[in-house]
Amino acid sequence: MLYILFSTLAFLCLLIADYFQISQKHFIILPFSIAGYGGIFVVIMTMTIQYWVPTLSVFFLVVKCFFVLFSLGALVYVLFIEISFTPQITKTRERLVVSTGSYSLVRHPAFYPFALILISLSFLAWGKEFILLSTYLILLNFLLILIEDKFLFPRIFANYNQYKKSVPFLVPGRTSI
Repeated sequence: MLYILFSTLAFLCLLIADYFQISQKHFIILPFSIAGYGGIFVVIMTMTIQYWVPTLSVFFLVVKCFFVLFSLGALVYVLFIEISFTPQITKTRERLVVSTGSYSLVRHPAFYPFALILISLSFLAWGKEFILLSTYLILLNFLLILIEDKFLFPRIFANYNQYKKSVPFLVPGRTSI
């Protein structure tokens, strides 16, 4: 029950951080972003430790950990590196959406690495409770990106409505590949 409460609060922090991006109140955005991402990280790590199932094979442990680390690396790349190396602010101080790299395939590419992290961890921390909590986290993430896509991002990014017309929501299409 605490995992559900803390993960919900963490996603709410991310939603609040996104909301304050509209008014560009950066002194509020950073603490809520840190609380959101940090809270999700702590929930996932404590869940994994609590439900950890020891494996007999070192090989399978290495393979499972590889998938977790690969997914984590992909998530960090999509959320922080790919966006930070792309200019987003025009001379008129408008923020523009990143539409290159993975963001040219789908509008919310971080959804997949996040889900893959939880699926990969499910093989390390096996159990009905872990799988249910992981599913809940994936659903919370999906709900967050639905709210961002429908209500927040069109107000944050000057060209988001045009971007929505050319790039699919979550499933790459013929035009985006």
